[in-house]
Amino acid sequence: MNKTMQMTKTATRTLVWMGLLVGMSAVGALIKIPSPFGTVAFDSCPGYFAALAMGGWQGAVVIAAGHLLTSALSGFPMSLPMHLALALVMALLALLFRLVGRKGSVPSLAAAVVLASLGNSFVAALLVLPVGGWALYFAYIPSLLVGGIANTLVAALVYRALRSQL
Repeated sequence: MNKTMQMTKTATRTLVWMGLLVGMSAVGALIKIPSPFGTVAFDSCPGYFAALAMGGWQGAVVIAAGHLLTSALSGFPMSLPMHLALALVMALLALLFRLVGRKGSVPSLAAAVVLASLGNSFVAALLVLPVGGWALYFAYIPSLLVGGIANTLVAALVYRALRSQL
């Protein structure tokens, strides 16, 4: 097999895996965690897993698509521009998750879970300030924190269990 065919095969495999993980994000989008707008769900878990297993950019694409699917299923309750901005923040969190957890050791994965969960709740929630002020921000924190911990922890545990086979 020549080098061009091998690169094409690798690129195709990557795109197929990304598509499967985006599909898993769509399914996860249906598993909601109670929140003020109904957009907190298990949609980002496949994106965080992709960030660890495939690379930061692949995870960023999967997680952004997952967030947009969840938001679309909820009717974009905070407007499409707001959810596009949140998808960008989620993509940046996937890159951070990859950067911190790339070694795959328990301490690095634990640090990645903590940082991404805090970023998902306290930092990303700052985007709701123009929509609902501090009251909505503080109302959103508990569900975002639970959702962030659940999504990142499941992604880290699945990656840790499967990493030797990836």
